[in-house]
Amino acid sequence: TLLLVAAKLINGSEVDEVSGGVDGKQSAFYLGEDPPGAEPKLFAPGLVSVDGATDYVISFSEDGREIYWSRASSGVMNCSLGDDGWSEPAPFDFGVKYPGPGGEVHIMKGGKCLLMNQFRRNEEGMAGGIYRLKRINGSWSDSELLISNSMRATSTDDGVIYVTDITYHLNKEEGKDTGVIARYVLSGDEAIRTEDPGEGINTEYVEAHPFIAPDESYIIFNSPRPGGKGEADLYMSYRQKDGSWGEVINLEALNTPYGDWGATVTRDGKYLFFTRNMTGQGDIYWVRADFIEEMRPE
Repeated sequence: TLLLVAAKLINGSEVDEVSGGVDGKQSAFYLGEDPPGAEPKLFAPGLVSVDGATDYVISFSEDGREIYWSRASSGVMNCSLGDDGWSEPAPFDFGVKYPGPGGEVHIMKGGKCLLMNQFRRNEEGMAGGIYRLKRINGSWSDSELLISNSMRATSTDDGVIYVTDITYHLNKEEGKDTGVIARYVLSGDEAIRTEDPGEGINTEYVEAHPFIAPDESYIIFNSPRPGGKGEADLYMSYRQKDGSWGEVINLEALNTPYGDWGATVTRDGKYLFFTRNMTGQGDIYWVRADFIEEMRPE
């Protein structure tokens, strides 16, 4: 099985740190999957992308030895690489302790903080936001609400956090934008909202699930705005020297007539993972990410 292959390869010479392998060979990382090329490829069928399930928004720890992804009706799934190989995928403890819709895990630089969106019922209905867990003595702490009315957070190496603000999606105020990409900076234990990205990133249509580059030099997000190929398309923008955002680019080579969304780029910059709703459920795909640097303006 893939898990046994990974166990054998981790002690061999074919492992290239957290990359997909050496010279195209299989690596222990990424569940031992053969790396993709320029065409998107289903990731870990039967383990991560499971028939009949909705799997979406995958993320990895900094060293590549922990994988988290969301599965509808099951919460956040998790597996990890140890001396004996990969553990079997299982629900993450946090989702078991606090049942309810949500997921979309992101681990911040240094591996000491985990961000995750969660929706919980209260007397007024459904309340949601980004919760933070801290790693203490090798285990994740109880959660604390960091940013209200938000989903899918990612962050830079400097701790700047980008989220989808869904205030009006939750409150259902007519005429209000129900998906806005927002930027926060951390001040102690508080997240402070700065000016939202403009220059075509945020429009009157829904923009969601931002992935921000570790150096904040580019952003990838999805939107159903007009002019796309499907129910939702992946878009990218590069940050300019003056701090503004450049032209928003439709990632046409990845987008389909279906929904393509929820991008994650691995820390080494080699692979882009995203969700595709082609089967009526959700599956996770990956593709080489060379195009990110190839498309970058001089």
